[in-house]
Amino acid sequence: MTTRIVFLNGTPSSGKSTLARALHPRLEEPTYYRSLDDFLVGIQERYWSSAGVPTLFADMRDAWLAGLREIALRGYPLLSESVVLPADREHYDDLFGEFDVVMIGVRCALPVAMQREADRSDRRTSRVDLDVPGFDDVHRHDYPLQVDTSVESTEQSVKRILEFLSSRETT
Repeated sequence: MTTRIVFLNGTPSSGKSTLARALHPRLEEPTYYRSLDDFLVGIQERYWSSAGVPTLFADMRDAWLAGLREIALRGYPLLSESVVLPADREHYDDLFGEFDVVMIGVRCALPVAMQREADRSDRRTSRVDLDVPGFDDVHRHDYPLQVDTSVESTEQSVKRILEFLSSRETT
């Protein structure tokens, strides 16, 4: 059986982290989960300013993805949050194409995401501007399952994801 990778894909502040933290302990196999945000705290705060290293985020994201690939190559299932834009899809396919990748869409209404973003205190630099054309671009994928955290509770979304993953294993 091929190693399974579940990407929770959505915009910033759509609820991916909340979902992942609730889903992770309920998965049956020893599944690796750490968010990109967890990984990024390994770099000192002072380097995240715009005057820091211009390629820092892209470099760290690519290192994080390479690490995820290495874990999957060792046979461990992964749970990951992602913001995969159509332009990034080929890179993800190149890295993870040999695995059983399940990309689940995590949607959230723009006003709800904007309020969540305004309420956040964990951003390394400034708030993410969500009211941009790219807000919808992140969902230009064919998903086998989508959840909407602005209308479903975390528990409802987790239950739907678990049922979906279970149904994939039996078919």
